[in-house]
Amino acid sequence: MTGWRVAHLPALLLVAGGLLVGAGLVGWLVAGLAGAAGAVTGAGVVVAGYLASTLVIAWADAARPRLVLPLGLASYLLKLGVVTALLFVAAGADWAGLIPMAGGVIAAAAVWPAAHVWWVMRHRPGFRTEPDHPTG
Repeated sequence: MTGWRVAHLPALLLVAGGLLVGAGLVGWLVAGLAGAAGAVTGAGVVVAGYLASTLVIAWADAARPRLVLPLGLASYLLKLGVVTALLFVAAGADWAGLIPMAGGVIAAAAVWPAAHVWWVMRHRPGFRTEPDHPTG
């Protein structure tokens, strides 16, 4: 599973660490300790979901490529379900960290893919710039 399938993870995890620190600070400024906990929890769940799906898809691609699509979709549905359940539980508890948690979810859902695109554009792993066969 090592190699190009997960080569982006160190950079993305570094960005995610910065995101978690920033989310905690913003949450704390907005709603105190509950806000910090909410923002970090929301962002952390999304980051954990992205990490887990990356590892699952990398494993599937290395072991059984036919499983990439079904496992990728299953991991997406699982992530969506976990985040939705978390937000519903927090909303039902009338918790002060709910809005910062939603902000953390949104921030992580934007930052991880943006960092991934940045990494791919800088490293272009395995991309071919020439066709396999001559054209014309």
